[in-house]
Amino acid sequence: MGSSAASIVGNNRGLVSKVASFTLSSIANKFKLQRVDFIKCDVEGAEKVIFTDQEFFKKFLPRIIIEPHIIDGLETTKKCIFDLETYGYSCKKIIQEGVSLPLLECLPPNQ
Repeated sequence: MGSSAASIVGNNRGLVSKVASFTLSSIANKFKLQRVDFIKCDVEGAEKVIFTDQEFFKKFLPRIIIEPHIIDGLETTKKCIFDLETYGYSCKKIIQEGVSLPLLECLPPNQ
């Protein structure tokens, strides 16, 4: 995992490249998406901000599987659930054998 490797090797990582990031709304707008049915989210901790994109989630309401992470000593699971419940989602934890963090299965309202 990139985030954990960075915390282990510190400044001895070699060259660092900055890359642009985009909100889900900006991607949907750029590609003129009419629907989004499913999101598989494994973004090494960025999940703690992705689900605040109200424009996207109010419009599309996709089913979602999230792989939470630990960022600054805190698991991102609760934040993801809190953000998605704002849009009427229900989330349940799926235990992963041999892994300490669960997956989250999040369903939009009426599913």
